Amino acid sequence: RDGDYASVEAALADSTAYSVISLGGETFVQSAPVVMPSHPVLIEGPKSGYAVIRSDAEVGAVKLTDGQDAQTMFRNLIVDLRARKSFQAGFWVGGGTPWTGRGAAATFENVRVRANYPGVEHYGWLFYRDGGCSSILRKCVMNAAGSTWAYGVSSFNAASNVIEDCAFL
Repeated sequence: RDGDYASVEAALADSTAYSVISLGGETFVQSAPVVMPSHPVLIEGPKSGYAVIRSDAEVGAVKLTDGQDAQTMFRNLIVDLRARKSFQAGFWVGGGTPWTGRGAAATFENVRVRANYPGVEHYGWLFYRDGGCSSILRKCVMNAAGSTWAYGVSSFNAASNVIEDCAFL
């Protein structure tokens, strides 16, 4: 979208279906989850480099709402997980709140999730419930060096996902 926004949430609130939200090479610090709208959007960092979403929000740094399909896309992003207790997912995909709601899906290209705090259960991508559409992960990385428990991709009663050229460290 054209225009400068104070936060990722402000850009999403102003978005319409198929909006492109370009974050540039900035770092966005989040204390609450970024909740995606019900319509598809593209959130992208710069073509050469990354935008960073640094989050200490418990449960999920980025949450996709019920029923989204893989038309929502994330490209050239780093999600830096900083929660200090319980568990945290880089992307919580499906379900309105933990353990309720319908499934969702998205496409992730060149997305990295960093999680390095001991004592926190980390998930790069947590897929919850089958929304009838597969998510696609291409050239994605989950780096959990220093984390006590880490899962690159975890699915609970979710659709099969397409994973291409990804690494889970």
